[in-house]
Amino acid sequence: MHSPGWFGAADRRAGLVAFGVALAAALAAAAVAGPKGWPLASAALGVAWIAGAWSVRPAGPDAAAPDRLPIAAALLVALVTFAVAWQSQPTVTLNEGLGWDGLQYHALYQFFRTGEFAQRPLFPYHQRLGVPALASALPLGERAAFLWITAAFHTAAVGLLAHFWIVRRRLRADLVVAACGWLCLHWMSPLRAGVCYPINIDASTVFFDAAFFLLLWSPRLVRLAPLVALVGALFKESALLSAGLWLAATAALALLGDAARRPALRRRLPALALSAAAALVGKTL
Repeated sequence: MHSPGWFGAADRRAGLVAFGVALAAALAAAAVAGPKGWPLASAALGVAWIAGAWSVRPAGPDAAAPDRLPIAAALLVALVTFAVAWQSQPTVTLNEGLGWDGLQYHALYQFFRTGEFAQRPLFPYHQRLGVPALASALPLGERAAFLWITAAFHTAAVGLLAHFWIVRRRLRADLVVAACGWLCLHWMSPLRAGVCYPINIDASTVFFDAAFFLLLWSPRLVRLAPLVALVGALFKESALLSAGLWLAATAALALLGDAARRPALRRRLPALALSAAAALVGKTL
């Protein structure tokens, strides 16, 4: 028997109500005060984070199946963080709002739009084709297209990580929501930093790293890792680094790690080697 106090249904409903009120307060603060309202909005999002984590704590160790509510809560935090940041955070004014790296991605975007380079992007930016190509295909302005792509990639990455932690690893729901909230609320997260520097590609890197990580834990889906590495390298060359590090770490554990786990680790080595090779191909295209 569990006491109805911290984990009862009434408390869970109260937590969800507090979650919703805090999110509404964040949006209201951003809408009313504009850029000056971001500190208030950020504080409200912090309350939402805490309330959401509290409201989705598991019922106890005898719970039969993992609760999917934390995944929905993590996705909601990501989407609302993006909405509040878009409405309240100021955007960089350097180079007409492009910042530094944005100059290079803007050049790629213009090439996919017009077939001509206004200026040739520098190394290594000329390899990062994915996001500018997607942005050029959307029926939106450049800034809006990049921002929506940032929101989509980062929200999907948060969803993948929350699903893995909750469903595959059975971690405590409050810890999962807290971790996902930190990924969204941190001032350097792609969601918040991407609004300040909208012409960027960092959120796609988070997504492909999360997808690659998720595939490695599945004996059936690990065979898709080379495809993810290849596509990821078209978005940013760091996919090669990720694949190489996972290959090196898995090889070391397969040789020196727990003897009971070595066979499973060795079975993943061919897929990881192909992933590193695929990422190298994607980087050189």
